[in-house]
Amino acid sequence: MIRNWMSLAVAAMLTCHLSASGANRLESRPWPRPAPCPGCMALQFGELELRLPETSIDRVFAFPGATGLHLLLRGAPPGRSLILLGSPRQEVIGRYPELPCSTTGQQFLDMLGRPNGHSLARKAEGVERAIRYTKASKGRLHAYWIEAAEAETQTVQIVVEGGDTVYTLAGELTPELYDLVLANLRIAPIP
Repeated sequence: MIRNWMSLAVAAMLTCHLSASGANRLESRPWPRPAPCPGCMALQFGELELRLPETSIDRVFAFPGATGLHLLLRGAPPGRSLILLGSPRQEVIGRYPELPCSTTGQQFLDMLGRPNGHSLARKAEGVERAIRYTKASKGRLHAYWIEAAEAETQTVQIVVEGGDTVYTLAGELTPELYDLVLANLRIAPIP
């Protein structure tokens, strides 16, 4: 009986260790297929155009003096929402002076998925404690999901190849909402 219990305990520890070490690696994930989105509103932020169902968004709030949008989800309790931010690539990379100034957003986010990558950046960006770190690509668009534990804030970093902005979508992001956002995400010229 004790031997069975110890075998189970060892197996559980190994499983936890293996899944934690897997969280440190960048996994490839397919880009969701475009889906019909009747009753969707187009929301353009920089060069990204998101199409979101009006039934899922209650309000869009723009921060005064900041480059961000607060997407208040319909029916969600107060404080549960999504935030969309745009940061200049140099501001994101500049937090880590050891990195070359020429590092692109895509190179930086790819580097976070290597266990031997910049350890301070991996910790600060939440990759070290993530359940999973995935990348989906479609043409010049690349989305990196730092998938946190269920009770924590979810973060998706989006970059456009050749662009100079790192977009961050953070908050109450479910797998279904992630798929919906990416399925209807595209690059659009800034008006």
